[in-house]
Amino acid sequence: TVECTSASVSIQDVFISGSSSSSTVRAIVKNSGYTDDLIVQDAQVFNKTGSNFSTSDTPVTNFDRGNIVTLTFSNVSFSSASCPNAFSKVIVTTNCGGISNVFDGTPKCS
Repeated sequence: TVECTSASVSIQDVFISGSSSSSTVRAIVKNSGYTDDLIVQDAQVFNKTGSNFSTSDTPVTNFDRGNIVTLTFSNVSFSSASCPNAFSKVIVTTNCGGISNVFDGTPKCS
């Protein structure tokens, strides 16, 4: 739709803390476009073995341009390789078809 023509979302950074069997992943997401009232519909974190984990923080509504939100994924299991080696990616999708973002860089570990 017209409202989605200038929509954009970006994952600014990813932080991982905890043990390999029960980690917490936080993804910092920004509405980097020019559309107000964007909705973050879903977010998934993937480990290197292909397992994915959802956040209970979605949907995020009224996500206006310039806004930043932290999405938290609890009880994420990683292999014994742990962080950052066991991390694969975070994917965030919105209500605007095709407007999503993937973070597959190196997360910050603690």
